Amino acid sequence: MARKKRIEIIDKELTPTVLYTKKDKKRGVLWVFLIFAVFIGLVIFLPDITEYVNSYLNPDADTPITPIVDEDENDEDDEEDINIIKHTLSNDLIIEESGFSVSNFNIANNQLSFTITNTGTSILDFSQLNYFINLYNNANTLLQRIMVTNQIVVNGGTSTFTYDLVDANVSSIAFLEITPDEYPVHNLPTDANNNATLTCTKDYETVNYVLTNNKVTSIEDIFNVPATDPNYSTLYSNYQALAATYNTFGGINSSVTVLNNVMTFRTTLNLNTITNNPFDNIIYYEQGTDAKVIYFELEASGYTCN
Repeated sequence: MARKKRIEIIDKELTPTVLYTKKDKKRGVLWVFLIFAVFIGLVIFLPDITEYVNSYLNPDADTPITPIVDEDENDEDDEEDINIIKHTLSNDLIIEESGFSVSNFNIANNQLSFTITNTGTSILDFSQLNYFINLYNNANTLLQRIMVTNQIVVNGGTSTFTYDLVDANVSSIAFLEITPDEYPVHNLPTDANNNATLTCTKDYETVNYVLTNNKVTSIEDIFNVPATDPNYSTLYSNYQALAATYNTFGGINSSVTVLNNVMTFRTTLNLNTITNNPFDNIIYYEQGTDAKVIYFELEASGYTCN
């Protein structure tokens, strides 16, 4: 905001004009000047006097301080913009972060790949961190946000990350850390009991999150795989083994069924009664996780949520 100019009290108009002088009235004229001088002094020092009296009568009260702003500053909002540093995408781009560097960016076959090198002294577990990549086109439009997850980079080690793209026309990127406190609010329409369902889909998978007061209480994870899928037999065996393992945990029910040439692998987690979460999977959130966390992170993990 532009600095308000300091208001100066000009006392010339208050200076009395002497029209004539009588020798026997010198003492009276002197008193007139003294009165005017006292009046002008009160006007000038009234704010200081008021502040002193207030501080004496109310010693615990805070005295407001008017900030001083340079007059040549533009009249702008006081809110600070989020500082997003965008880098032009190129093969020799290197982004330095605290404890690691990101390099070897490449787009091929509608996928983005890059490497992360651990330059710090501790292991980097990105499943426990909150790093994202924003992708922009040449019009500076955000094309996609990708959450960097599910990989561990040991001390001095390097790991390659690969993600599918929704649009390969990427001109610039931003690599940034976003904490859950910074995620935008996501409120869902609820029923009379404040219950709601957030549904997220990706390929064959549909995940239903049941929430109460916008906090997750149970999760239903469903895979519907058609018999025409080239990996159908392998997936069928894997899902049967996973269902048998999941059913050994309290609060988890899992099954594999086939109907009309479609295999359904369904797993339900009752987060109110689950005794142990055996999953190393970003979609299985703990009880009480806010809807904004699920929505923001899954949207940045290739899911479509509504």
